Amino acid sequence: MKLIRMSFIAAIAMLVASCGDNKSREESVAQFRFHDGSFRIAQLTDMHYGCTETEKLDLIRDMVEKTVKNEHPDIFVLTGDIVTGRDDAHQGWLNMIDIFDGTGVPWAVVLGNHDAEANDDVNGDTIFSYLSKARNIVNVRGAAKVFGHGNKALTVLHADNDSVAAVIYCIDSNDYPVTEDLRRVSYYDVIHDDQIQWYIDESNRFKAMNGGVPVPSVAFYHICVPEILEVARDPNHNGKYEERCCPADVNVGFFGKTRIQGDMIGMFVGHDHTNDFIGMYQDIALGYGRQSGVEDENDTKAPMGVRIVELKEGKREFDTWVYTAKGGEEDKWYYPSGLSSSYEKNMLPAQNVEVCGNGVRYVYYQNDTGKCLDSVYDICKPSNKVEEGVTGKIDLSKAGREDFYGFDFDTYVNIPESGAWKVTLSSDDGSMLYLDGKLFLDNDGSHAEEAIFHYVGLEKGLHHLQVKYLENNEGNKVTVKLLGKNTPEMEIPAEWLFM
Repeated sequence: MKLIRMSFIAAIAMLVASCGDNKSREESVAQFRFHDGSFRIAQLTDMHYGCTETEKLDLIRDMVEKTVKNEHPDIFVLTGDIVTGRDDAHQGWLNMIDIFDGTGVPWAVVLGNHDAEANDDVNGDTIFSYLSKARNIVNVRGAAKVFGHGNKALTVLHADNDSVAAVIYCIDSNDYPVTEDLRRVSYYDVIHDDQIQWYIDESNRFKAMNGGVPVPSVAFYHICVPEILEVARDPNHNGKYEERCCPADVNVGFFGKTRIQGDMIGMFVGHDHTNDFIGMYQDIALGYGRQSGVEDENDTKAPMGVRIVELKEGKREFDTWVYTAKGGEEDKWYYPSGLSSSYEKNMLPAQNVEVCGNGVRYVYYQNDTGKCLDSVYDICKPSNKVEEGVTGKIDLSKAGREDFYGFDFDTYVNIPESGAWKVTLSSDDGSMLYLDGKLFLDNDGSHAEEAIFHYVGLEKGLHHLQVKYLENNEGNKVTVKLLGKNTPEMEIPAEWLFM
């Protein structure tokens, strides 16, 4: 009995000493700073490594080393389910330490729901005691008296001064419910209330340091928030959606709190292995990392990889893409535009036409039946034509009455730079937009104001634009907006329109 007690005390003493050593190591890690206007984060997730899997370890090592060589990350963030083999978790984590410390790049770890399942002797405390041996880990000393492990706000300073330019939140999304009440309603645990309050306090602290302006922030954790289901349902998300999203079965409001704080620009998770999509919800990017272990023997559908997140200094912007050791960089996705380089592969060519000056040709129609029509094609026909002429932009200023009319607008829009563009058509009632002679947006019908959009690659120069519009009664509106990677969303200005 004494021997057991003495061993336990000795183990605790060693753990405390180890944590003390790690404190000095964390504080000695070079301060994160922007350089050349950017800061790169490399996210790895769901490696599911067991220490007897030597082939998988070699593949992971190769991928990490190639990431360092080709992508030059400033930090690695591992978002859970890292060492999950049931043989020797201790050795598995030592192997991970060997790989990541060997790169010389600082790294952080948040746990997944499977990390503590390796065997009965493994839990978050023991895992982080293993990690305390690492030289370059930056979040072993997580937030004090906060549930979970590794919760930490990592700051990135401006290149030329010591003010905080961005914040990287490492957050433990935990694993399985610790209370009976939560177990009755959810299979997975949640981000706990004290963790959310810790984030709010940190967010407010950085905001106060920044003159009351929220500091652009990103968060990394394992299990997605329920709001990612909205991104999954959006057909305009970028990347693969091949597996059901599996958040906790209750919504504790973490996403909503970040929305209110106004600092968060992106959240990145793992957990659902064959998903790697990213998209926008309420002005925040929600995305998955690429699964960073080998899912199958061939691994051809989505090669194991690393998500790169490149923050921009002094801006609420980032670019992100997946890097794989097999295929290099995949499509880039841009925040806050939501545009993707995938649309730049097959861009619509500029039209080789001569124009005489700014303006929009229009034909104005009226419906004198007193009845509502179902389509723009019911109003935009020769028998309903009243007049034609030239106007400065696509609007309803030339209408001769409040209700029961239509327009056919015809112009060329001068796109200022080649790349991906978002085109939005909003109308009350119906509208149709043709781009370079083909139907691009169909917002037809009799309805209240509704906006639809799609993305397209456009070469710099003139592109033919035609908009048909139907007004029945009550509200009347038609607007065409453009958004480019370097152009904020706006109604097409008159100086861009030619005839």
